[in-house]
Amino acid sequence: MGSHKKILATVAVAMAGAAFMNQNQVKADDNNPQPQSQSVLDRYANEHVTGYIYSPDVSTANGGYNWFENGQLYTGFRYYMGTYYWFVNGVRQNEGWRQAWGMTYYTDNDGRAVQGQRVIDGKVYDFGNDGTYFSRPVNGYLYDGSSQNGGYRWYENGQLYTGFRYYAGTYYWFVDGVRQNEGWRQAWGLTYYTDQDGRAVQGTRVIDGKVYDFGEDGTYYSRPVNGYVWDGSPANGGYRWYENGQLYTGFRYYAGTYYWFVDGVRQNAGWRQAWGLTYYTDGDGRAVQGSQYIDGQWYFFGDDGSYYRRFASSEVVNWFYRHYGQLTYSMYGSRTGADGTADCSGAMVQALMEAGASKPAYIYNTDSIHDYLKANGYYLVAENNSSVKKNAGDIVVWGKQGQSGGAAGHIMVINQGDGDNGRGAREISVDYWTNGGYNSAVSEHDFAYYTAVNGYPYSYVYRHN
Repeated sequence: MGSHKKILATVAVAMAGAAFMNQNQVKADDNNPQPQSQSVLDRYANEHVTGYIYSPDVSTANGGYNWFENGQLYTGFRYYMGTYYWFVNGVRQNEGWRQAWGMTYYTDNDGRAVQGQRVIDGKVYDFGNDGTYFSRPVNGYLYDGSSQNGGYRWYENGQLYTGFRYYAGTYYWFVDGVRQNEGWRQAWGLTYYTDQDGRAVQGTRVIDGKVYDFGEDGTYYSRPVNGYVWDGSPANGGYRWYENGQLYTGFRYYAGTYYWFVDGVRQNAGWRQAWGLTYYTDGDGRAVQGSQYIDGQWYFFGDDGSYYRRFASSEVVNWFYRHYGQLTYSMYGSRTGADGTADCSGAMVQALMEAGASKPAYIYNTDSIHDYLKANGYYLVAENNSSVKKNAGDIVVWGKQGQSGGAAGHIMVINQGDGDNGRGAREISVDYWTNGGYNSAVSEHDFAYYTAVNGYPYSYVYRHN
């Protein structure tokens, strides 16, 4: 606690003080005693007495013990019995402030230099815990006996601190050293929130009925809310979709599929319009794919993760394959297969609609179906030209328009196109090939053979764009 030179300097000061003592007997007191006579001090000086010596003839304070240094009454700090004490003219001083070696110290009511944090006259001080004992600026969350938060306040370089400080695994907000609890905080140009225990919050929080996002990365500041977030709303278990802090309307990808949101609320079964296309979401709000039976009709929404309703000429062919062995030919029932019976044009209308074509005004026949085909993306490739090469998905109508109603016409779809030699096409359709045999109305034929058997009728070939 100081160098040897500092001790010698202190001794010198003490010796100088002794030189001014009155040679005669003077009045003494415990705090600044004077010897009964100079001869008493001379005796201790002549004997070069050093240490904490029983000498009531010098002073009776502290049980008559006084500190001598080479026969002189000592003023300053001295180490004794495991700690430091402060002496003035050899007398141990008790509670009070001390100045030594350019530092400030404090001794308690037993005269020992204190360490650690101490509240003195209502103010907190830090005297270290490393055996140095001097007062230094106070830092950290310290007990100072204040009336809030159990008597603790935050100090920074000796001053009561205002702002955030990291403590016990999280951040707390202080105002004049006092930890604040629930409320909004502004720091570093950002916005934060502390909970009822004063801790800066993370994650999504509903505050005063509104959802906020404070991150999950140890940054704690408020940022725009994004994603499917619980905000306590009454729909869908309290979850709504946010986009840049706003309740979102439209499709968003979530948990492996697309969902449709209106003002953040997930919508369930229904038609949706987006990006100029048409979609459908099921009873759980998921965008559907493939062929779907909706409100009594079949629709096709693709199988490639695009989800929009479209027309697929391949699905026209597939409709007939799906109904193999299920339909009986009749022109007088539902005509579409709804009751297990169908004719060629009724079956084609149903196949087109389920493949994504528009809802028909009525169930067309071979004479009236031409405009329906054109309205749904088909164009005329050839009229009464048997040499045109046919592709899979082409629709062929037999019978001159205006003269092909009823049994006078027929309609089919090419399920296998011509080869490079212009031959090999096959067709599939509902027809009377089996003379109306039960569940045998769907049949498939070599197109050239089928055409010849039917007497090379007047024909139209339509192809989808």
